[in-house]
Amino acid sequence: MLALQSASLQAEAAFRTKPIESHADALGRRSAFVDPLTISKFIERLAESLRPLWVEAPAFAAAAAMTVAAAIHPFMNGNGRMSRILFNQMLQESGLTRSYLPLYEIGLVTGGAWLLALRRAQQQGDWEHMMRYLAQSVILCRRLQTRLSQ
Repeated sequence: MLALQSASLQAEAAFRTKPIESHADALGRRSAFVDPLTISKFIERLAESLRPLWVEAPAFAAAAAMTVAAAIHPFMNGNGRMSRILFNQMLQESGLTRSYLPLYEIGLVTGGAWLLALRRAQQQGDWEHMMRYLAQSVILCRRLQTRLSQ
């Protein structure tokens, strides 16, 4: 994650050293992200958990890595971007795709559906919406690629 963050920022990255919270929701509630002293431990546990999934279900492993990386929130800035890059890199390394899936841009077009699916997976353990959203994003991108190549 540090290497991806460094590449996306074009500067050396470091894990955050201060506690942070989410923005307040409509009711004024905030969620605290992982304590900065435990970030490395969480990332190690994530990697250990994903190893068996990587062989059996690489698309789900990539989705889980993206979702958990965003939940850990290891950096002061750029956590969403880094998690989406991680997802794309994992898909490409698995051989499932050679294309970059522009999740941020698709999220803008879909009115924040990515963030809603992300929160459901993170807070409720409901992965169905995230996986459906990602599958529909892949289908959308393939349709666009087909149209552009005609």
